[in-house]
Amino acid sequence: MTTTATIASPIITLTPAQLALGRRRRYAPIKADDPQAVEKLKTRIRMMIDTRQAMKDINAALRLKAIVTGNEKLRALGMSEGNIETARTMHGKLFLPWEFQNLGQNIARLQKRLAEIEAEADRAPAEDVEGDGYRVVENTELGRIQMLFDAKPDSDMRSILKRNGFRWAPSQDAWQRHLNENGRMAVQRVRQDIGAA
Repeated sequence: MTTTATIASPIITLTPAQLALGRRRRYAPIKADDPQAVEKLKTRIRMMIDTRQAMKDINAALRLKAIVTGNEKLRALGMSEGNIETARTMHGKLFLPWEFQNLGQNIARLQKRLAEIEAEADRAPAEDVEGDGYRVVENTELGRIQMLFDAKPDSDMRSILKRNGFRWAPSQDAWQRHLNENGRMAVQRVRQDIGAA
């Protein structure tokens, strides 16, 4: 089975061997507030699934008793003669079980993250909440949950905000953090602390 994957651009197509042998490359992180995060995650997941299949195909070709047939399959997968010779010294397993498990866990992690980002994108922003001298805003354009104060908060209030992950953003004139479920919970904790103070 020959598989190919497209990475970042429809022009670059990798052979299964290039996918499998180059699987240890470093990838730039995909930030949740990136407007193309969903498409980037889907592309990365597809590439990782193709990589896993290529790894299985290479190991299967190496395990064949007929070495000539196995080598032909490896060449069809895009492996060079040098890579085939190196792989033959690995006693039929170029890729070990832990590598498949690790890759499977990474695929599952990215699929879960993709579902979370899609759910967050589909979620309607909450109404602004007014409090005593502050307002809570879900800024979906920036992907931030913000607390806007009428006046500069005192040092105790600033320490409560910092303890709950909020940072001062002078460009927004607001205390803010990422807009996600943890951010919403942090706002609730801050509001409880303000009420208790």
